[in-house]
This record gives sequence, structure tokens and C-alpha cells, in this order.
Amino acid sequence: MSVEVFAGNTQDAQTVQAKIAELKKRYGITEMIFVGDRGMVAADNFDQLKDMEGLQIISALTHPQIRQLLADQVVQMGLFDDQHIAEVVDPQAPDIRYCLCRNPQSAQREKHARDALMKRTAQTLNQIVNAKRDLNPERIGECVAGFLTRPKWTSLCNGRSLKTAWLGVGRRIVSKRTCKIFEPFF
Repeated sequence: MSVEVFAGNTQDAQTVQAKIAELKKRYGITEMIFVGDRGMVAADNFDQLKDMEGLQIISALTHPQIRQLLADQVVQMGLFDDQHIAEVVDPQAPDIRYCLCRNPQSAQREKHARDALMKRTAQTLNQIVNAKRDLNPERIGECVAGFLTRPKWTSLCNGRSLKTAWLGVGRRIVSKRTCKIFEPFF
């Protein structure tokens, strides 16, 4: 076992490829299963990792990735269950298997965060409209647009309706490339 700490605020996605290559070289590993979180297996990073010889990847998907699978009809909302894990093979990529579930605790946390954001938004928009200074409709529109283009809003909605933006609440998908099935060694 080894531990390495990177200086500063280094993103996981920037370190994964080099660390996998280093482990393979240092220990002579030819077959490896990498389990990483959403940050470690970002889309651009995944494109490079998926082609590494002898590497299998298990990772959770981001909400935008889940929404894309829903839009492509690879998965359906009814498959997300609190008690059972549904397994789906992507017809466009048969070597990728998705395991779907719904986590009620995560859903509650995400709903609470969404509700708090909506409350703060309503308060801010009311402050803009009820400002003591005279604002014409164009100026009010500029203030509202300025507020709604803040990073928190744009990352949450990204041009979608709020209903669409919150489709993934509490829903989780773990993906696994099924290139080779490993036999247990114990």
C-alpha cells in the first residue's frame, strides 16, 4: 500500500492516468480494476482510460450522464428502485454495464439543497423587484439575468428547465466495463 499527496488543489482527473501507469509498471500488473468516483473518471479522462490495455473501470455517473442515458432511452426512470439494483447493458456499447438504484437519503439531501437554493433565489429576485431605487423593466431584466447566470445556477440548470435539471435527484448509476470477467482468487 502506498499513499501520495499532491500539492495544491490538484483535480483527481489530472492524476489518475499517470498513477495507473505507474502502478502497472512498478508492480508488473497486467490486469487491473480501477474503482473511481465521478471526479476521477470525468468524461475526457474516461475516453483515455477506456483504451488502456488490461484496465477495467467501475465508476459512478454524473447527473448529466444519467440525463443523457435517459434521453437516449438506454435507461428509464422506472428502473431506479430503493430496494433493488437494476442492471442494464448499453446497446451502443455492449461492454458497458450500468447498475441503477435510487438512494432516498441522497434524494432528501439533494431536495433540501434544491429547496434552499429556490428559497434564496426567490428572496433575491424579490429584492431586485422591490429595490428602493427606480428600476425600469430593462434594468430589472438585467439584474435578474445577472443573478441567474451565476455559476451555481448555470451549473445546476445549464439551459434546462428546473424540472429537467433536477431529474437525477437521488438516482445513482454505477458503470462497469465488462471486458473480462475475473475469477475470485480466494
